[in-house]
Amino acid sequence: MSYKRTAYEAILSHLDNCVKYSEDVDNEAPFVSFVNEGKERCTEKTLETRIWFHEEFIEASVFDIEDARKMPREKPENKEELLKLIDFINEIITKPESLFSFQIEVTYEGEICLTKLFSYTDFLGENASESLKILTEGLPNAAETFCPHIYDVALGKCNSETAINKIKENLHNK
Repeated sequence: MSYKRTAYEAILSHLDNCVKYSEDVDNEAPFVSFVNEGKERCTEKTLETRIWFHEEFIEASVFDIEDARKMPREKPENKEELLKLIDFINEIITKPESLFSFQIEVTYEGEICLTKLFSYTDFLGENASESLKILTEGLPNAAETFCPHIYDVALGKCNSETAINKIKENLHNK
């Protein structure tokens, strides 16, 4: 059995025990998606997680179901400030040696999402149970942490410097 199939089955087995999910295919890559409810700091109180199974790696992305699709397009004048904030967040959350390293990006469709890539061998290796928790809990929780700051800047409620200072304060208080 291939690593891809083994990982796919492991993720579905894990999801069977914790959330309702759907399966589909996008650009020849199968994916599963599920909704994370109860995310109080997100505008719709929900996030969507999608996990794609590419030939060489797993890609997991988390985004706000409604606002991530429309915010950058609604207020294009805030794009520069938004990108400054995203660059700052990525500096503090991207650690190549860490299993819990991820990245926030604006996709070519204009969606703001948090993304994590796993090689199949890393995903299925000795940290397999931790990898599953990252997909179902860690990524959505991290997205919820940064959502309010990203939204405030994207909608022009504050500038990137103010949002960065709030993030630093929150990190310092933890």
